[in-house]
Amino acid sequence: GVFVEELLKHIEVKKSLLFEPVKTYCDWMNKKFKGRTNIEIYNVALSDTNETKSLYCGETNLGWNTFIEEKISIDNNKNTKEVECKSFDNMEIWEDGVIDIDLIKIDTEGYEYKVLRGMIQTLQEIDKKPLIICEIGWGRLNPNIDELNSVLEDIRDLGYNIPEIDFSTTQDIMFIPKEKITN
Repeated sequence: GVFVEELLKHIEVKKSLLFEPVKTYCDWMNKKFKGRTNIEIYNVALSDTNETKSLYCGETNLGWNTFIEEKISIDNNKNTKEVECKSFDNMEIWEDGVIDIDLIKIDTEGYEYKVLRGMIQTLQEIDKKPLIICEIGWGRLNPNIDELNSVLEDIRDLGYNIPEIDFSTTQDIMFIPKEKITN
């Protein structure tokens, strides 16, 4: 919610879809954006399948929530919540079947490969590709780096320019549709 709030101060966005699996945070965003007709908030986690999973939630660092068991820390090892996961491709949220997305922001603490895999079909079907800003978690220490590299290649094949990634650390990467590149 914080990223979207700041973004909306600077650019006009027709519609924002926010996905938050932790009910407390989802309720907070609903209050924060109450009355904003261009913001829709869904209390689900995005994935590549529809299922219920254990989310390990940080107790002191509220942004440190992960599904990746290999990365559980002292801060989140005793605080789990069962959350609903859905594939973006299977979400029935498009008005009259029209998919119009300007921006996708992903920050899922190492689960980005599942989120991206779960939106491949949608990205294939839409003509106007959205800009994607994605946090790539843990660099080479990501236990799912092979799956991540595979889905990044699939997204490149859909017409996205993804820069070479320095997998030495966590970083935000922009996936830019080739038709939006001006230089």
